[in-house]
Amino acid sequence: VRNYDIPELDGFWKETVDMPEARWEPQLINGKRYNVATVRKIVAFPQQTGTFELKDFDLVGYMRVNFFEGRELTATCEPVTLEVLPLPEAAPANSLGTFAELSVTQKASLDSLNTNEAVTVEVTYRGRGNLKFVQEPELVWPAEFEVFDAEVEDQINVTAQGERGSRTFKFVAIPRAPGTYTLPGLEATYFNPLRAKHMTSRAPSLTLKVNAGEASSGGVSFNHQQDIQVLNQDIRHIELEPSRFLPRGTWAWKVWVLVLLFMAGPITYGVAARRRTTQASEAQDRLGTRHKRALRTLNAQLKQGQSAEEIGEAMEQYLMAKLKWERSALTREAVHATLSDKLPALAAEWDALWSALEMQRYGASATQTNDLAETLRSLAQRTEQAWT
Repeated sequence: VRNYDIPELDGFWKETVDMPEARWEPQLINGKRYNVATVRKIVAFPQQTGTFELKDFDLVGYMRVNFFEGRELTATCEPVTLEVLPLPEAAPANSLGTFAELSVTQKASLDSLNTNEAVTVEVTYRGRGNLKFVQEPELVWPAEFEVFDAEVEDQINVTAQGERGSRTFKFVAIPRAPGTYTLPGLEATYFNPLRAKHMTSRAPSLTLKVNAGEASSGGVSFNHQQDIQVLNQDIRHIELEPSRFLPRGTWAWKVWVLVLLFMAGPITYGVAARRRTTQASEAQDRLGTRHKRALRTLNAQLKQGQSAEEIGEAMEQYLMAKLKWERSALTREAVHATLSDKLPALAAEWDALWSALEMQRYGASATQTNDLAETLRSLAQRTEQAWT
């Protein structure tokens, strides 16, 4: 076989089955013996009802006539007609589609935890059918939970019999208030073609007990989503329409505007120049003092048993003092870029520490905070030695 081009099958979702290299095998077809090689297998899932046609196509092969000669042959595949029937009963609004079998389960990594401690809730769909079309479920979370985007994990095998395996959605949530919370159960409704009816798999509800943890004090770089929502409410629109109290088209108004413009320029420049000089002097004195006392201040802030947020705040205070920056300029990317230029040997370690603190902030425990504090102390001391 030298050349072939299988046509598209419109109206179907297609998955190609992984196959080994094609091999010739003897087979009887209509009483005649042929050598048969399977070059491709496709699993097709119909997406709409109606009659569809897999069009014919040509295949070019080479047949050896004798030891020294051969010739090309062209074979044509006949078209194949497929009819997709509608479901025998109306599909419910929450139907996931057609599956030979389907089940849903949900579980939590913890059933008892503290406030501000992360818990992972996994929702798994397992069965035979087009599992890649299963969408993220809409879970009902308590208002006191901060929930992050779900991570999708597929373990799906495509065979000649279709797709088989599981699709799992992993949700990371952090409770912000103590109490006993219930996550409602889930339902997975699907059409079973073998039984010609809709069926439902159910996952029971989950109960999470949240205990009051230690109060945490966070820095600006460790804001919660609620803080961002409140900040968003404080933003007001800028008035775009001109005021109706402005005078229109009078000569006196234009003269006064010209006079004010001529006077405003020199006055504004003088005031601004003096203000800049004063502010620069004050800022230089303040930043210089912070720069010299950065390590001493850091050592005073670091204590045993601190939370990741407190260590993160101490790290930010040190970096702001060392770089002579205000908090508004302090970001992970900006720090990494500046240290890569000034302290290339330590820039990667600072970035790794920042990343570790962020991960610990959303982690499930605080057992490593003492190690992070010692890492910060050691890294700051080496920074002081290398700083020029």
